Amino acid sequence: MPVDFPYTLDEMMPNFLYRDLAQEGFVSLGVLYFSQTPSPGRNPESFLDAPLSAVKEAKPTWVESIEDGVRFLRALVGVASEPIALVGWSLGAWVALHCAASGKYAALVLISPWLPPGEEIHDLAKGLPPTLVLHGTADDIVPTSVSHHIGSVLEEAGTLVEVKEVVDGTHLWTGEEGDQAFASIVEFLKLYLSPAA
Repeated sequence: MPVDFPYTLDEMMPNFLYRDLAQEGFVSLGVLYFSQTPSPGRNPESFLDAPLSAVKEAKPTWVESIEDGVRFLRALVGVASEPIALVGWSLGAWVALHCAASGKYAALVLISPWLPPGEEIHDLAKGLPPTLVLHGTADDIVPTSVSHHIGSVLEEAGTLVEVKEVVDGTHLWTGEEGDQAFASIVEFLKLYLSPAA
């Protein structure tokens, strides 16, 4: 980051992940946390070319947006007493890490996670729930070393963590590799959540 990102929004994983999780019986909510913080970069809807300082400055607002979404979910009939998981993709995985450190979540899934260069996550790792970290070997945006670093830190902190590389998976998780990643997410979430009847 910053990096050129040659994909359209309708090609990106989150736009079908929520729908597909709902079809598996999970109550799903996608939070558009960028909507609260227009980017100072070329595209006000994307932080991909924004300075790192702007990303870090926006993070507290993004975390609060996700917490607002969770409060909304908790108010729904049939959800209030159920365990909740966070699923974050790319920069959203970094935001999810910060949210999940509150200790209020039953599980965490990090997909192609991005971390700001040099950021230490040792303190965050202590409060995290069981975590699945997915990364494709063909990711041309975030190197797999980021996921392995996260896995090592979480393991060292005593967090139950699984780091899974998907051969030929890209940052967008399309095609067969995307299906494989999605199956791993569903299998993991079913261990810690109860899909809606």
